[in-house]
Amino acid sequence: SWQTNTSTSVLPEEQILLDENLLSKNQSYCHVEALEISPQIPDKMAYSVDFTGDEIYDIYIQDLSTGKMVDSLKGVESDGSIEWGDDDNTIYYIKMDDLHRPYQVYCHSFKL
Repeated sequence: SWQTNTSTSVLPEEQILLDENLLSKNQSYCHVEALEISPQIPDKMAYSVDFTGDEIYDIYIQDLSTGKMVDSLKGVESDGSIEWGDDDNTIYYIKMDDLHRPYQVYCHSFKL
């Protein structure tokens, strides 16, 4: 049967990947635009978040097996979109121009 309370996941086999209430703690604004799980080995998560309301997103990469933050891209003027590369250590994101329009695709590689 489906029973839930605040101390457990919604269903026994589920887990919380990103808690937006926790993420927004001590923030006056918080909007998660995208969340993507690495495709080859699903052990990393990339997500974009705007803490200002300006629709300019920072990107964070988290190791799901440890919960630790692997990398972050702050101040890159991203529109919030994220795509994984085929090696699970590369993400692609879009930067905006001065008029706040999608402008250039960037590639970012990282290592654990």
